[in-house]
Parts: sequence; C-alpha cells; structure tokens
Amino acid sequence: STSKQQQQQQQQQQQHLTSQYGGVLENKSNCTIEILADGTVKVNETTDEQLKLYAVPRSCNYSSTQQQSDKASSSSTTTTVAASDASSYLLQNLRNTTLLIHSPLHSLHLQHIQNCKIYISTPIIGPVHVTDVIKSEIRASCYQLRVHDSKEVRLGVWVRSGPIIEDCSGMVFEGNYYLDNGDGNEDGGSGGAGRNMFWDVKDFNWLRALRKSPNFVVVTKEGKLENKEREGSITARPQREDNVERLVVKEPKLEEKGDS
Repeated sequence: STSKQQQQQQQQQQQHLTSQYGGVLENKSNCTIEILADGTVKVNETTDEQLKLYAVPRSCNYSSTQQQSDKASSSSTTTTVAASDASSYLLQNLRNTTLLIHSPLHSLHLQHIQNCKIYISTPIIGPVHVTDVIKSEIRASCYQLRVHDSKEVRLGVWVRSGPIIEDCSGMVFEGNYYLDNGDGNEDGGSGGAGRNMFWDVKDFNWLRALRKSPNFVVVTKEGKLENKEREGSITARPQREDNVERLVVKEPKLEEKGDS
C-alpha cells in the first residue's frame, strides 16, 4: 500500500542520514530535548535551572562534571539513539525547541531551524555548519563555523578560525562561550582552546574592503557592539530600539588639506 511505501522510504532516508552523520534528530517542535553523552535523548525532562546554567558562559571543566551529575540524577528516559560514538550529528526541521547536547562530536550540522535555542556543553573538535536557521540562539565551542542562508541568529561561540557567513542577515556574534579569566582572547578560561576568533567574521556577500558588512555585528566581552575594520576606517556606536541591538555606522571625516 501507499502508507507502507512511505514508511519504507522514510526508513531508508533515516538509515541514509544515520550512516552519513552518525546521529540524527529531526522533526521536533514545542519541546525541550537533552542529548546525553551516551546517546540517550530526554524529552521535556530538563529543569529550568539546567537551562539557565547552559545559557551562560561556563568553565572549561564544568561540562564534564555537570554531565555526570545529570546522568546520575536522571530517572526515566524516552528514546535511545546510536549517537554516543557519533563522529557528527545532524539537527534539522526543529521549531520552538530548546536543545542541550552533551555528546562529544567531531562536527555538527544544523538545518531548517526556527525559534530554537541550542546549547552544546562539550567542545566540538571540528566544524559547525549552520544552514537556514531563523531567529535562534546557538552556543558552541568549535574549530570552524560556517553559516548559510540564515537570519537573526545570536551565536555565543568559541571558534579557532574566523566565522564565515553567506546569504545571511541580522547575525550577532559573541565570544562568551567560556568564562573570562581577564586575560583577553588568548585563553579566557577555555582550557587551552586557543585564541577565540569569533570577531573575525567574513561575509562572502560583502567584498568592500573599507566598509563593514551590514549583515552582522560583534559583541565584545563588555557587552558592547563593536565594528572594527582592518583598515580602521569606520567607527560605530551601539543603539537599542525595541530591545533589538542595532549598529549605527558613522562615516569618517576627511581632513581638508590647504594648498602648500
């Protein structure tokens, strides 16, 4: 029958995605999901206190301790997936969902996500790929960050190389994934993760060397918007309007030289 054929197609597609990514979570909405280090998936069991903990900067040694505590205190679980040893994880088709991930990953792929909060408690030792993510928040520590076709995303990240965006707008980059030790961007409590290059954003749709792309802003550790140009030709100041941070660019004044 048609229903059986559809089920078979879905199973084949799921098997293909699992073989390609290792771990897959998709088609979820209006819930809270927590993925533990052993691959166990908990739905609507995470407390508000836990969500608050993962929504702020953490110590480099905090995540492993918290994982053990969460695992020991968990009672009933809902679903177990073969993702504990996954080299990568795919999250797609998520709406109005808060997601916590404690599983060690080599890469993370986010696709077709809207109005979600995604907190990764363990460092990712490879890239994070973000595609078609709208009005969401992502917190992660990774080696590379690539963002495509996304709008109004706040990224609290620790990244070893400058993030790359393409076909994006309204992006906000913050370097507040780890707690700050007061020693600048060289370590900042990251346990030797290297220098945080969150501020070195490259917009592939904006090739003007002397003017900053309007598609993103960078927030400093003091919570101020920053607009630094490699040539130092533009200054900027933050402005708030309806709880939305906007960047107002002030054009540099050219000094008139008199006749010599």
